[in-house]
Amino acid sequence: MIAIVYIGEVRYSDVSKHNHELFLKVLGEKYDYKIYDFTHSNRSWSVENLCSEQAQILDMHYALTSIDEKVVIKLRTDVWICSNEINNIVSYVDEIVNKKIDFAYIGTNLQFNNQDKVSVLFKDNDYARFIHDLIVIFKAAKANNVETLLRELPNQEQYRLNQGWWLFAKTKCLCKLINADVYLIRDELIDPTDNNIVNAWFDFALSYNQNNQQIFEELMQLKKSVAR
Repeated sequence: MIAIVYIGEVRYSDVSKHNHELFLKVLGEKYDYKIYDFTHSNRSWSVENLCSEQAQILDMHYALTSIDEKVVIKLRTDVWICSNEINNIVSYVDEIVNKKIDFAYIGTNLQFNNQDKVSVLFKDNDYARFIHDLIVIFKAAKANNVETLLRELPNQEQYRLNQGWWLFAKTKCLCKLINADVYLIRDELIDPTDNNIVNAWFDFALSYNQNNQQIFEELMQLKKSVAR
C-alpha cells in the first residue's frame, strides 16, 4: 500500500484533479494506495515561529504519525505531471518499494542536457543542500525525527531552497535528484493541457526573472527546447 500525502495550501486543485487522477490510475495498476489530506486547512498543530519550509517538514512529520504505509508520495495540489512523465514517476516508486533507493526528489527539469536528468546522491551528513521537492517519494522508515531535527538544526537558513527536504532524510540514505516534466500550475485554466500548463509556467518564470538577464535568456532557450 502506498500513501499519497497532500500537504501545503490548496491551490489549483480543480485544474490538477484530472491530471492527478491519470497518474493515480497508472500507479493503481501496480499498487494499492490511500490518499491523505494534510493540507493547511487540516492542520491541528502549531507552526508558529517556523519558516514556510520548516512548516512543510512539520506537516509531513504529523502526516507520518497518522499513517501506516511504508512508502509515501508527497504531493501538492498545484503540481502538474506531464503525460510523458507519469510512467517514469511510477518507476521511481518501484525503486523505493524494491529498496533500491530511499528517497526520490522530483522537480522541474531545468537542464539542457538529458544526461543530467538524474543524479544519485548518498546522504552521509546533515549539511543542507538544494534538492527538488515538487514530488517526494520515500520510505517512511528513512524519514528523520522532525522534532529533534528542528531542535538540533534550528537555523532557518538551512530550510530554504528546499534544503529542508534534504534534512528530512536520515543520514546513510541513497537518494535520487530527478529533473522531470513536472510544473507548478500558474493559471486557473479551464481546459488544462501539458502544453498550456508548461507555457503558463514559463511565462510566469520569465516575468519573475525579467530583470535578471542571464536567467531570463536561459529560460527563453529552455522554453524553446521543451516547446510542445
